[in-house]
Amino acid sequence: AINPVSNKIEIYEKVKWEIASPNAKQKVYKDDVLCSTVRVNLRKIAIIDKDLEDGIATVGFCVIRANKEIVFPKFLYYECLSETFNKNLLLHSSGTTYPIVKNKDVLGIEISIPPLEEQLEIIDLFQTIDDLIEVTEDQEKNLTNLKNQLLRELFSDKKQFGNYLNDDEFETIKFNQIAFNISDRVQPQETECEI
Repeated sequence: AINPVSNKIEIYEKVKWEIASPNAKQKVYKDDVLCSTVRVNLRKIAIIDKDLEDGIATVGFCVIRANKEIVFPKFLYYECLSETFNKNLLLHSSGTTYPIVKNKDVLGIEISIPPLEEQLEIIDLFQTIDDLIEVTEDQEKNLTNLKNQLLRELFSDKKQFGNYLNDDEFETIKFNQIAFNISDRVQPQETECEI
């Protein structure tokens, strides 16, 4: 499954041929770019970043294999993530609620590519950005976990907040002693105002 936010394959699944989907007919290899041809508005595009033994993909993907003499696979992947490429996909698609595109239309889209040396520099830049995004996402997960842990400790039966507060420092009182009930309804009044 491709995550349309991270544009990464989240699940590589090993399946026996006997029980594989009848639509799983395309051989895929490391560095192939997969571009979903169904519901193209969801932008499910990813690069295969693993060596796969007998890898297959369903016919719901256009498998794009780079000619490495002209373009690096990772550059092609980043090109496919671009707004321009995705607008072209939508222009070639049919259907509004379930837009689909044909493989020949995907492969017919014109793209611009710089020389190989510049492609490497661009790949390095985007890879650095991707790495930073991943680190930031990990930091966000860690901070969320820390916050939830502190909330559990602070508001559980045995109250504690790190080394700052212990259970015996808390006072137990009812909400109505510290807060007002603001759910009382009021009747709207006519007022004059200038617009």
